[in-house]
Amino acid sequence: LSFLKTTDPAILFASIFYTHYFEEGFSDIGADPGAPPSPGDVQLGDELQIAAGIAFALNDRTSLSMSFSQRFIDETEISLPGLGTAEVIGSDTTTGKFDLGLTYALTDRLSMVTSLGMGLTNDTSDYTFNLKFPYRF
Repeated sequence: LSFLKTTDPAILFASIFYTHYFEEGFSDIGADPGAPPSPGDVQLGDELQIAAGIAFALNDRTSLSMSFSQRFIDETEISLPGLGTAEVIGSDTTTGKFDLGLTYALTDRLSMVTSLGMGLTNDTSDYTFNLKFPYRF
């Protein structure tokens, strides 16, 4: 779900995402390769992500943006036949990231989008750099 509000020369945006993973069965989820197979089910934790930011138009081809995003991930659970269900310790996490971006319209259909992300939590990459060239057909 995304929201967008234009207030020339700025654009305000926000979004919220939810991801549910379905339980999946595996023929062997054991940690010891020499042991007999341990079939079981794995239920990855659900995710909730929120984000908000602002973009400023510098001219008709260039814009700067900044945004914040945070993601909450629930614990993963494993189920072994006859042993029940257990949570995987340390599999839940919260990540946070601050992004600075620059977009430049190379042509009417092709843009160059760059961003530098800075991790704000221990479970987030310290820095990320993205370079994209979206083309509009």
